[in-house]
Amino acid sequence: MRKLYLTLKHKRANQRRIKRSLKKRIRKQEYLRNKNSSLQGSPHQEKYVKAKTKSSLQLGYELVVAPRNFSFRENPDLVVKFIDKIEKCYEKRKPVFVDMKGVAKISDDAIVVLIAIIVNFIGSKIKFNGNFPSDGEASYKLRTSGFFEILRDNLHGTKHLLNQREKYQFGKSNGIYTNAQKTVNSALGADIIKQASTTVWKTERRCQGLQRTFIELMQNTFDHAAIANEGDKHWWLSVNHMDKQNKVGFAFVDFGVGIFKSLSNKPNGHRFENILTKLKDLFGITKQHEFLEKILTGKMHLTATNEPHRGKGLPGIKDAMDRNSFSNLLVITNKAYGDVANGDYRELNINFEGTFIYWELNDSNRNIDGRP
Repeated sequence: MRKLYLTLKHKRANQRRIKRSLKKRIRKQEYLRNKNSSLQGSPHQEKYVKAKTKSSLQLGYELVVAPRNFSFRENPDLVVKFIDKIEKCYEKRKPVFVDMKGVAKISDDAIVVLIAIIVNFIGSKIKFNGNFPSDGEASYKLRTSGFFEILRDNLHGTKHLLNQREKYQFGKSNGIYTNAQKTVNSALGADIIKQASTTVWKTERRCQGLQRTFIELMQNTFDHAAIANEGDKHWWLSVNHMDKQNKVGFAFVDFGVGIFKSLSNKPNGHRFENILTKLKDLFGITKQHEFLEKILTGKMHLTATNEPHRGKGLPGIKDAMDRNSFSNLLVITNKAYGDVANGDYRELNINFEGTFIYWELNDSNRNIDGRP
């Protein structure tokens, strides 16, 4: 028998079997890639996405379509509208299916907002599903951000982002970093600045104003994001390293009540009690974006206390930008949009229940060596 299997005829037959087995294995791997990846754009994948969507809708999921330009900074009105639809489902404990098939552009700030929403659903045991963008670049950015690692860990119970004592970070140093905490974490700011300065100047630097900015944002969330209890809301921080531009973008978000709802509910005796009414009477303003400008320029603090703001809170953050500690400051809260760097303040169509702040560090900003 041994001689039989050593003959040329049987050697060739064995090689054909190996080739057929290999082709079968390759076809299966290709099918799985097409099934799970929108990058392929194949009929297999299309069929899978349609079946997944149909199945979810049949199970009672609410379909929420993500905007084509899924960027909080560039498309705030439609992104806030998208968030508002999901939040209403959350309040009703209704499962959601997010349709991202039509997304052509997705930014790091949108990814961190989406993660914050999904983790809330998971923590409240409300079902959440969705699909990938058909656009290859948008799908690639979502996949390589580490988005699915954080969801997998939460779904399987290996980590829980809503635990106050835990933090979670994902992505590489040149990708997106996210942290969810209720407390002020000053060490986190120092670590992020080390990484950011290395991206911008290729060496570690201490950056004036940045550390203070991190602490102020964390403290503001702890003090003002919730009406009833201090520290009852989480903050999220995303950091996007853009190596080719020698630039790092920071996106900070909390899903609290927002600045103006918080100011409208200050108790008797609080230094900011009825502050919006006072600003309205003093400056003749009625829109939230007009109030936001007064807050950032320190006029609110001066009106309430008859003293300068002393570099704290949002006015202190704007001062840090004015001192060239960082660039391109943007603030979105409730119905107010403020492109602070360009002095562009306007009203949003829909209320954003929370506060979103974005800024950038680049090689033109000040650093420990005193260079401009």
